[in-house]
Amino acid sequence: MKLPFGSLLSLFLASILPSINGHSHAKIEYVEDFATLPTPVSDISATYDEATDRIYLIGGCDDPQGNSQLTPDLFVCFSITGKGFAFNPSDGSFEDMPEAPRARYRHTSANVDGKIWLVGGRTVEDAVIPEVDVSQIKYVLEIAISSREK
Repeated sequence: MKLPFGSLLSLFLASILPSINGHSHAKIEYVEDFATLPTPVSDISATYDEATDRIYLIGGCDDPQGNSQLTPDLFVCFSITGKGFAFNPSDGSFEDMPEAPRARYRHTSANVDGKIWLVGGRTVEDAVIPEVDVSQIKYVLEIAISSREK
């Protein structure tokens, strides 16, 4: 039986909330490797859209070395991306998305009324990104599908 993501999230939260109050401890078991990202990336954002049943993965550090230690207390990435993927949890497939307006990593994203909001993060020079980028999910998914059909 396939549960919608919202139900899974509710079940997960229900399982950990008692542990917050000290009543029990949550246990998560990973049963298999479900999918592999098309491009190795870290410090990425992910947000779910129930209408399209996709998890949108955007930006991140795509340096083959990952985050490198610049000083004893500072790790940075020397190559970041604005690339995005729409992940279909039903079949484990990924669809390419158009590039975000700017590359960023260590950021967050949210889905509000069918729009992906990319907030915060850092540039490759480690500067904080003040701009908020917003994209319409339906539009993004249509572009990804039409570009794949060409």
